[in-house]
Amino acid sequence: MASVIELEVAAGSADGQFTVRVVRSPAGGHSTAMMHLDAQQYLDARDDLETVVLASAATSRRICSPGEQRLRNVGQQLFEPLFSGPIYEAYRTSASAASIHHLQGRRPT
Repeated sequence: MASVIELEVAAGSADGQFTVRVVRSPAGGHSTAMMHLDAQQYLDARDDLETVVLASAATSRRICSPGEQRLRNVGQQLFEPLFSGPIYEAYRTSASAASIHHLQGRRPT
């Protein structure tokens, strides 16, 4: 069984509104949900976020810099509205399937 989730995100009928549709997932079905997001705030911060991403790839450390923490916060702010309701359920099913698939691949023959 494939453990991939494929989503389609399209502009909605109003500013800041997006339609999220599950195209493929182990859960089957084609769940759809609406997502509200102020994309302009992320576009305005794009240069700063890009700088943080490039800088974070240069070294490995256990403590996040303030810039890296900001980037993680942005990721969380994007994840939560995207993966909510039926979309989150499809994501959870996909994650579980991936975990099971990974464990089955490690079983001795």
